[in-house]
Amino acid sequence: MSEVEAARTGHQPELAALESSVRMTLADQAPFDSLFLGTADPLSGLLESGRFSGLPRQHASRSLLTEYAVTDVNKLTVLARQRRSVGLSPEATGGEPQRSFRYRGILRQLGIEHELRVALTCQGVCWGYVSLFRRNGRADFSAAETSTVRAWAAEFSYELMKRALNTPIGRLSPEQIGVISLDGKGRTEAVNDYGWYLLQHLNCQRCPQHPALPLALWTLTARLISGAPDSSPSQRMLLQDQNLGWLQLSGTRQRHRDGQPQATVSIQGARPLVVAPFLLAAHGVTPRAVQVALRVLRGMTSTEIADDLQISRHTVQDHLRPVFRTLSVNSRRQLVSSLFPHLKPYELR
Repeated sequence: MSEVEAARTGHQPELAALESSVRMTLADQAPFDSLFLGTADPLSGLLESGRFSGLPRQHASRSLLTEYAVTDVNKLTVLARQRRSVGLSPEATGGEPQRSFRYRGILRQLGIEHELRVALTCQGVCWGYVSLFRRNGRADFSAAETSTVRAWAAEFSYELMKRALNTPIGRLSPEQIGVISLDGKGRTEAVNDYGWYLLQHLNCQRCPQHPALPLALWTLTARLISGAPDSSPSQRMLLQDQNLGWLQLSGTRQRHRDGQPQATVSIQGARPLVVAPFLLAAHGVTPRAVQVALRVLRGMTSTEIADDLQISRHTVQDHLRPVFRTLSVNSRRQLVSSLFPHLKPYELR
């Protein structure tokens, strides 16, 4: 997207910086013709923003629709759950790229023959995605190039993870809820007053097809109404907005009177304890220690935590010590105030 388009649809400084880093890092070791960079909601793995480089603007809409409304290989959310978070088209299609809907419907028409997809995970959480493309006539990504990309993905993931520490929390009350109803094509059917307020004040990337909607809301809706085998009738995601802070989106799928699918999505300020796992991860806390720290934030004692996780009290303390050291705190009270300096203890619930 052009700078003018980016300004209209939401600033993406972290993606612009990451794109520069990707180009500098991989230009010689795993060269590519074009790429896609996207940030992911750490809760669901759904895209919340994306940036295409070297591809037509209309590719964005078609690609998003394919990602969430069509069954295909190497889906981003699937890669994020795999231990080996890198996907090559030949491996996924058995050397027959025409088996991929994405290849048949989009990439082949753009003259793209090869794609390398990477889920950017760090501390057990997916923070974003990278897709590298090569045009017809070029060799596919080799095993050595794939290993290089996988090795550098950790650095890219860390850069995206740091966003979590810079996103405000507690700016909006979780008790106020905006409600938006959308039809099967992602078009808005009804919005309550608070929903309109949120849509007008969100400072995030907008959907190419429906500029009034945040891209994150559209991907959530597309996921809900896709009807894919792994699509649940209810979905939740978190949105990091530099203006309104951390938001929670919760959606449900229904059927219209005419039988067509529709979605209802609620938007509200995210509760601190919902965001806490990702703040802890962004500080470098290990997944197991996050489980212990979350229970501390809920006010549980060491004995209660030990019983709940079926570990000893000594193991609880073993997990807490590095958490305290990482956040430079000496007590449980300081742990709470370090993560949520502007909130009162009763506001964590």
